[in-house]
Amino acid sequence: MSRTTETFQSSIQELSKILEVPSGLIVPHLSEIYVRNYEKGQVIYYQGSEADSIYLLIEGYVSRERLNENGDDYLMLNRGHTLFPISHLFEQEHYEESCTALTDALIVRVPKNLIEYLSKNNEDTFVKIFTLLRQEQQISINRNMALMGRNAEQKVINTLRILGETIGNDQGAYYEIDKVMTVTLLSALAGVSREKASHVVRGLSNNNLVLKNYQTWTISKSI
Repeated sequence: MSRTTETFQSSIQELSKILEVPSGLIVPHLSEIYVRNYEKGQVIYYQGSEADSIYLLIEGYVSRERLNENGDDYLMLNRGHTLFPISHLFEQEHYEESCTALTDALIVRVPKNLIEYLSKNNEDTFVKIFTLLRQEQQISINRNMALMGRNAEQKVINTLRILGETIGNDQGAYYEIDKVMTVTLLSALAGVSREKASHVVRGLSNNNLVLKNYQTWTISKSI
């Protein structure tokens, strides 16, 4: 078995698992499903383009950015084993956000109408999609609340806490985020200047609450 074939098969198994649908129901549609490696910085889809697909991130990190007509910018990150953008299922005709690979990423592209069909005909899949929608909504609420911090320092701390919970690897007393974090990215997520974000992180580092080793960040749960 070639490595490409093995990657495709394992990716389909992951898709079957996350949708909670027997792989046998996906097999007839394999010709419509694509597994692709994206390089860091490569755009996966653009805001305003036709929303004809849903994506399963197998490995790596992506950023999803929404820019409204007032110039307001909303940015969120996803890590491996995430299905997105599920809020576009059933009704959205165009993507309301852009998505870019923050690192090299392995991604499964699935026709949106296939997931909608599976959701309508399999109770377990419908419940799973509903659960994922609620989880994403809660993450968005938490993200908005983080940005309502009383000052820039609190916004940075709140954002670090949410990043640990959503894209970090749980290591017990702390979260570890690998290969993706920079002060510039943190400042964009927290909505503060890079200088302020750097100052806050430096203070947290002095108290051993945040440790940086290049792009691997360790964030204490007691932050």
